[in-house]
Amino acid sequence: MIAHSFFTQVVVLNRNDHRAMKVKLPGKDYRFSATSMTVPVVLSEFFDLAVDFPILLASDGKGQLTPMALLGLKAGQNVFVDAAGQWTAAYLPAAVRAYPFGIVESETEKGLWFSVLEKTCLDESDGVALFDEKGESGPELQRANSLSMAFETDRAKTAALVTHLQELKLIKETTLQLVPESAEPISINGCHVIDEAAFGVLPAEAVASLHAKGHLGACYALLLSLRNVQKLLKKSLALP
Repeated sequence: MIAHSFFTQVVVLNRNDHRAMKVKLPGKDYRFSATSMTVPVVLSEFFDLAVDFPILLASDGKGQLTPMALLGLKAGQNVFVDAAGQWTAAYLPAAVRAYPFGIVESETEKGLWFSVLEKTCLDESDGVALFDEKGESGPELQRANSLSMAFETDRAKTAALVTHLQELKLIKETTLQLVPESAEPISINGCHVIDEAAFGVLPAEAVASLHAKGHLGACYALLLSLRNVQKLLKKSLALP
């Protein structure tokens, strides 16, 4: 798991090169995400996310759709990080919590994962130890790896959800059109959402299949989350 927009340079950790290194943790300062308009999210987060964030499906560049929480209405904007770096929404997405850590899968061996870290957070003397005296992962690295692996496991379940929605022809591409009273109109292209009209006329067997796979609640969460677009607009217009 890596929210690539948070990282400037990714370092693959190993106990030989980084055994004596430390990591400077951001704590409650989330300015590293202040210019990220979106963040990748997974199925287990949908209900928490739907309180504050619109959840859209966006192309991952490889022909697949992946859920993203919308944090702002223009490139470089995250309305949920204030000037002091505090996160202002009720829920903190997993990809934000994981920073400055992540994991990546080996390009040559499926199922083999490597711990990675934002390079600027590496330090020889300041911070928390990455490894213990025996060269084993320290508590902070273990915590981060556990969170990242849980995210990757859930990402597979999330991909299955998207595939199911596509099979039922419930996803449509749309453009978010916002027309503020005292500002220029805003358009966000390439958004994919659940087709609410198609969802409303699903045959009983299709609804039953969504329920059986645990995907029915996710559909409602995705639809409900879109009500947050206006909330996002209000927060965006309030920024200096």
